[in-house]
Amino acid sequence: MNNKISGDNRIKCIPVLSFYMTCIFVIYHVMIPANSVSEFDSSFYNWIKNFNEQLATIALSYFFGVTGYLLFKNMTKETIFRKLKTRVITLLVPYIFWQALVLGIFYLTGRYKTVDILIYYLKATFLFSSYPPDIPLWYVYAVFAWALLSPLLLLLLKKKNIGFFILMAAFVGIYFVSTNEACSSFYHYGMVSMILKYSFAYLMGAFFGLHFPDPKDLDSLKYIAFTIIFGFAISSTSSSELRTSFIIAAIPILLIRFFPEKLCKERKIYNTSFIIFAIHYPMYQYFLELYKNINLSGVPASTINIIVRILFLFVVILISYLIYALLSRFAPKFLKLITGGRAS
Repeated sequence: MNNKISGDNRIKCIPVLSFYMTCIFVIYHVMIPANSVSEFDSSFYNWIKNFNEQLATIALSYFFGVTGYLLFKNMTKETIFRKLKTRVITLLVPYIFWQALVLGIFYLTGRYKTVDILIYYLKATFLFSSYPPDIPLWYVYAVFAWALLSPLLLLLLKKKNIGFFILMAAFVGIYFVSTNEACSSFYHYGMVSMILKYSFAYLMGAFFGLHFPDPKDLDSLKYIAFTIIFGFAISSTSSSELRTSFIIAAIPILLIRFFPEKLCKERKIYNTSFIIFAIHYPMYQYFLELYKNINLSGVPASTINIIVRILFLFVVILISYLIYALLSRFAPKFLKLITGGRAS
């Protein structure tokens, strides 16, 4: 009995999902400092903050997971180096462009004036020592680093059942590194803790891309279910974070598989996702400086955050679409270069 259902439309849903996840990130990053006017306002403000943090964790897990999935989808020993070469264009080149652009803007606007700060930013950009100038794009460099390990991952994961066992063992190993005192100096270096936190999703995406290139392969549900059950089985109250990591690692695959196909129609606005991701945080940093000059005393902090986040998201989407429209008309090759081909 053939248990496979055509999954072409599932892949078409990825740009749509990526757009929505990007919007979640914009809302998450726009945290407006304000004084609470009541206990309820303070509680609601904290609830909004915590809720957005949870959504952002899922969103970033999605980006790691779908990147691993697409890289390993139909990967073989014959195609691996061609895929790696492609990732230089789709990941490394746009990453360097946007970091250089933001760093240049920081210099021209006086955000750094010494060589020491320049060296700090350069180390952050290429050595994972801290967040790079364009902070949200750290994940692009992280998944590029993971891509360089793809020959090893292909070797380890190429046999389905053995590969899945190795995958589960890797999850536990990563958790061990994150909690073991002997690994503390490594784990707390720069961005290492963040990279390892989301590596669960990337490795899961790689495994499913390799063995289930059709997201609607019914056999894949057994592995998803086992991942979640295994996470519960080996977790305890003291290691609930491990259980959460297993569950979150499965979410990107579940989203690709079960996202409603009727919402996956192609729209130009979805092509702006990478631009939105690249420009929103630098814009937010300068917006905060302007906001400090505005007196909104007496207005609930929760109200300020809800309104500003919605308005800021709308403005960022509008500006991103204008950039996309102008470049797609007058400089399409440049647009493809700075977005890794995601805006075409």
